[in-house]
Amino acid sequence: MAKRPSRETGNFSHPAMNYKRPKELQRFRVGLFILVATLAGLGIWTAAWFVAQSLVNSALTDWQDKQHANGAQVSYESLNLSGYPFQIVIDLKAPKYDGPLMGEPVAWQGESLTLKARPWSPSTLHIEAPGKHTVKLAGKGLAYAGTVQALKVDLVPGADWPDKLNIALAGVTLLDTTTKASVGLEDLRLRVTNDANAAGLQVAMMGQAMNVPKALNLPLGNAVQSFDVEMTVKDPLTPQDLVQNIGKVLPAWQQRGNSIDIQRFNLHSGPLVVASSGTMTVDEALQPTAAFTAKIEGLFQVLEILRLERLITPTNAAIGTMALSALSKRPTGGGPAYINLSVTISDGQLKLGPVPILDIPHFDWGIVAPKAPVEEVAPAPRNYKDVAPVF
Repeated sequence: MAKRPSRETGNFSHPAMNYKRPKELQRFRVGLFILVATLAGLGIWTAAWFVAQSLVNSALTDWQDKQHANGAQVSYESLNLSGYPFQIVIDLKAPKYDGPLMGEPVAWQGESLTLKARPWSPSTLHIEAPGKHTVKLAGKGLAYAGTVQALKVDLVPGADWPDKLNIALAGVTLLDTTTKASVGLEDLRLRVTNDANAAGLQVAMMGQAMNVPKALNLPLGNAVQSFDVEMTVKDPLTPQDLVQNIGKVLPAWQQRGNSIDIQRFNLHSGPLVVASSGTMTVDEALQPTAAFTAKIEGLFQVLEILRLERLITPTNAAIGTMALSALSKRPTGGGPAYINLSVTISDGQLKLGPVPILDIPHFDWGIVAPKAPVEEVAPAPRNYKDVAPVF
């Protein structure tokens, strides 16, 4: 007869001791956990998106309030919020700005403006404003209207200057609303980075096929084939100081030994082709000084144009042409002649090598000269021997 299992023999077994959950139940629990975790994550992400969207919207409102405080008018026909879940998108229809910009009254209106940001980086902004634009420069008496194929801005705001700013313009065609003269450009790019603790303010700008306003009266014409500039300012003045307080802060900036390092200045305008680099600053009298090394093509044609425009004297044009002709070179493989020389500005004169070419206008920067101290006239010494006796 078989023995019954007992605890003593270790042969005891009960179905409840060996129970295993059905695989369907295990899958259900795993699925339920994943669903709850996903819903919780979506809830947290949605809350974070709305918080980030609120920050971007608040930053836009704060900027509007600041502009209103500065006397500007900012408006738009409608505002639309979208972009959930991976973007924050603010679409403005017919945005307008009317107020001061770098000290000059400006009125602008666009067809539309789109502002985008990522929820995890709401302070990094991407702006696009293609389409129709109108611009009025009241101080200059100019007004333009036209179209822009592409206007893109990437911005990381900073305390004074932006920490990062990238602007790209393409296909700009504007007409002067009065004269119907055309103004435009094929391509323009601006890059600004600011690191107050290291490199300072770095600016790079390049453009192609530009047609600038005739009101500028450029001696070489209003067509600029190309330009490319890169510079660094280690101790930059703030934009507000540049516009409002330049006369107060510039002397201290000069006394700290600051300068603008221009790593690259390339220009092609009419017959002139320049490739150069150097530094600029102001002297103790706050007048501009500069020292460049340059390779120049078309120099003698430019001297003749400046003479005809009466921007330089016939004597300076003749002396410059004769003195610098010996330095002119022509590439061995052919091509236009060029000249390598130093270009300096000092004591109110622009010099090509040792030859003075052009007088630089005096800059007063709006600084009021201090009153000269009044010298006290000392009384003539008395000769007590000539004084009549009292008794």
